[in-house]
Amino acid sequence: MPGNLTVLPAHADFSAFSPTYLAVFLVAACAVPALIYLAGRPRAAGVSVPVWDGGMVSFRPRMQYSAMTFSAPTRVTFDALYRPSVSVRRASDDDPAGRSGPVHYEAQVTPVFERYLYRPVIRAVEWLADAIRPLQSGDVNLYLLYVFAVILLAYLLGAV
Repeated sequence: MPGNLTVLPAHADFSAFSPTYLAVFLVAACAVPALIYLAGRPRAAGVSVPVWDGGMVSFRPRMQYSAMTFSAPTRVTFDALYRPSVSVRRASDDDPAGRSGPVHYEAQVTPVFERYLYRPVIRAVEWLADAIRPLQSGDVNLYLLYVFAVILLAYLLGAV
């Protein structure tokens, strides 16, 4: 039963639409997420306290994250795929505590994709190029003969 605030279509095949109901629905649809946010936030005021530092007075450079520490989870994740080989050499291995001076760290990654994907494709393309090379290093008249033979073959196949 349409009221005064309902827009009726010119044709009976279409449905009626009420701008008032649409506006009320849009306001409610925008208000629901805001109400959910307001209901879910903490009601007590936050308290600012110093960050717990484990009882240490000051941090020294040895306690900081290094690039190796930061990248360790990624390296561990991809170890099975890339199978890296790692070598660590110290200036001297005499000190049992490991404080022997500079350390040389070297890591090499097995080229899995290059070895098993790219190299076979490159070899196949090179073999194909070697097989086609005699066709490309011929005389222009021979090329014209090839074109004539292909066109003649196409005509003969089209006539059948």
